[in-house]
Amino acid sequence: MKCLVTGGAGFIGSHLIPKLIGEGHKVVSIDNYSTGKKENEVDGCQYFDVDIRSVIDYSFFMDNPDIIYHLAYPYGVDGMGLDQAYLDTGFTGTYNLLRWAVKSDVKKFVNISSVSAYGIIKETPVTEEVVGTPYIHYGVTKRASEDICKIFKGTYGLDSVNLRLFYAYGERYATFDHSALVNFLDRVKKGRNLLIYGDGKQLRSYTYVSDIVDGIMNSVNGKGNGEIYNISGGSVCSILELAEIVLDVTESDLEIEFAPQSEYRWSDEWVKIPLGLTAKDENGNWYDERNYVADNTKALNGFGYDPKIELKDGIKKMWDWMNK
Repeated sequence: MKCLVTGGAGFIGSHLIPKLIGEGHKVVSIDNYSTGKKENEVDGCQYFDVDIRSVIDYSFFMDNPDIIYHLAYPYGVDGMGLDQAYLDTGFTGTYNLLRWAVKSDVKKFVNISSVSAYGIIKETPVTEEVVGTPYIHYGVTKRASEDICKIFKGTYGLDSVNLRLFYAYGERYATFDHSALVNFLDRVKKGRNLLIYGDGKQLRSYTYVSDIVDGIMNSVNGKGNGEIYNISGGSVCSILELAEIVLDVTESDLEIEFAPQSEYRWSDEWVKIPLGLTAKDENGNWYDERNYVADNTKALNGFGYDPKIELKDGIKKMWDWMNK
């Protein structure tokens, strides 16, 4: 089959494309290289420097693809510096691709969404029917991209699936800025104690990149009506437990510290909520009220999604890569 991958030079795209090629598919990548990297390119794929926010016809790059894997999205933390990019890519960029997909008779549009689309939720584990309170621009625009896909099914008959990824990690992760897991590993590598913001009690499901790629590829067999599916590694831990696992896997004698509020991080000078936290308790202490634990049942029943990599094993793989 002919596959067009947006964001193909990025973290997840760099793992997806080799597997597509290995299964005999013809693959083309379009990426604006805002976070994608030339060193992530692989033989057997054509790469084009393209920004989906401004291009409406992709026929020059690939005529009539069978499947579009839409991974392209700005990467970073919320703040006015990226809000516009989220809006432009989440709304305009996705719309441009969907419109062209209809005209090109694409068979399936796989839209990569995020756990952030849930916003602030109370339910644990979370199923796809849960609707949370909108929280950050990244999540709101991811949710909007899902809705656009659903509209294109009803109006134009375009089959699509929306995959909500839960905390991807693995080799070639883009940067080490705001993911707790990769931040912990980066600090160990630099010989710095692990730093926790808030109380560290919030729960997370982390997903190794090879499991994510399997989910993405198998999702073409899922319902094509804009259906939403959770894609999670299945392992659950609190951020504090995660820090302990990292120290164990890396065989480090560093310590775990709780950051004083004076050292909390902020996206920019206008943001009123510190990074990774959502609310204050009765004593004025910031904490994260979100527990992002996924229920994968729908993806399992829909297209056989079954994650294989345990959290400790995945962390070891990433740690080995960071030390090459």
